[in-house]
Amino acid sequence: MNPDPCVCLTAWCVHVLQCGHGFAMNENGRCTDKDECSPFPSVCPPDRPVCTNTYGSFKCRSNKRCSQGYKPSSDGSACVG
Repeated sequence: MNPDPCVCLTAWCVHVLQCGHGFAMNENGRCTDKDECSPFPSVCPPDRPVCTNTYGSFKCRSNKRCSQGYKPSSDGSACVG
């Protein structure tokens, strides 16, 4: 959460709070992680359709299928144990 410099309007000054990229202000005025994966249609391209929300961002990966006991790596390019 980064406060903007004081913005002066006529003789009054107001402090404006803005949230960084990937964050949104909640009802309490605090910046919280925005879930980029929840909007429909997906934010991910068709070749990497699986969206994983991360703190302040998101990742897209392929829908790779792995053998039992393995799972796709974070970028979906390989299976890891």
